This record gives sequence, structure tokens and C-alpha cells, in this order.
Amino acid sequence: MTLFTKIIAPALLALSASVAGAATVTDVIDLRGSGGLDHSYSYTSSEGMGVTATGHYLNSDGSIGTQALVGQYSHGLGVTTAATTSCHWWRCSHTPDEHYVDSYGPDEVVQFAFDSAVSISRIYFSYVSSWDDFSFSVISSGGGVMSFNGNLDILGHNYGYYDFSGPLAISSIFGIGAAGYGDYFKIAALEVIWEEDETPAVPLPASALLMIGAFGTFGAMRRRRKAA
Repeated sequence: MTLFTKIIAPALLALSASVAGAATVTDVIDLRGSGGLDHSYSYTSSEGMGVTATGHYLNSDGSIGTQALVGQYSHGLGVTTAATTSCHWWRCSHTPDEHYVDSYGPDEVVQFAFDSAVSISRIYFSYVSSWDDFSFSVISSGGGVMSFNGNLDILGHNYGYYDFSGPLAISSIFGIGAAGYGDYFKIAALEVIWEEDETPAVPLPASALLMIGAFGTFGAMRRRRKAA
């Protein structure tokens, strides 16, 4: 057994054991406000995680479609798409889109793009009825759909929520939308989880470097003695 194995390696491990680590952070991002319609809204959580919300059409496979306007209101985020046109033999009527995330007309979705990879553990909703469902897309950084569920039940009435169970999806882009005629709601807040460095890497103290140097000198002297 070498000197490094017996003395130096354990010493280095002991010195580095508390140098760096990872901490699990859970935070709630409040999406409510009074900004009205815009192209995007950006938020930073109290723990420093940033996210940008944009409104879109939702494609049938769960992918994020053409951008629309996102609306920020006192009860949460909604999406406004083009007016719906319906025609009868005697006339055509144009119905403006409501300021919810809804599926009256085209399916709508809010895309959430985070600064880094997170998991969404809970979604808070408002304007919820007992029959309302929502869709959840997990999107890769390249825009591909990693997973999609178009029919998740919102718990509650008026103010609702949904808790994710089991292994949580990890990504930096998610879509929360309405897939299928008759659903509507606003997205009030997101509870997110991510990993971050608990302590920064620090250089070894001078005393530790001197100790390692002394071990090295001792080892060299020992080898010279054996050679003699």
C-alpha cells in the first residue's frame, strides 16, 4: 500500500467533503398582476429562479404553436387568440376570444420557459368549474414534445390546483393549456423545484497545501532510502 493510499488520499477526501453540495429548492411563483395583454411576461422567484410566460395556440400533439397574446390579470394568466368566426346561411358572426386559457375555438396554451431545468410540482388555477381539465406539455430545449397529457383534472371550484405525483418531469420549458372544447381557466401560480449548489467551491487553505507538500517530501525521502 502506497503512502498516497494510506495518508494523502484520505486527507484530501476529508478536506473536500464539505467543499460543495447540492440543495433542493422549492418556491412558488405568483403569476398574477395587472399588466393586461402583452407578448410576454417575465418573473423572478424569491429564490432567484426566472421564467418567461408567452401565449400560444396549442397543437394537437402537445407542441407549442403560433404565438398569441398573453394576458396578466389579478387572478392569473390567460391567452387571447384571434376572434372566432361562425357562419350560417344568412350571416357570419365574429366572436372575440375570452381572456382565459380556453378551448372555445382554437386550443390555447401558456408556455413557461425557465432559466434552467426545474420540476413543476403544483399548479394553482382560478376561474375553475367542476368539469374543467388542462393539458400539460413537457418540451425539450429544441422544441420537441417530451411528454404530453391533454386531460388532467383540476381539483377545486373557482380556485383550483393540481398536484403532480410520482417522478416529476424535469425540463426548462413547459406548456399549460386547454385541449378539447369547453375548458377554460387562468393560471395563478406555479410551485417549482430545482437543484442548486449549496456552497461554492473554495481553494484549499494554505495549511492543507503545506501538509500535502510535507507528505510528498516524506515519500520522496523514503523512496531514496530504499534505493540506497
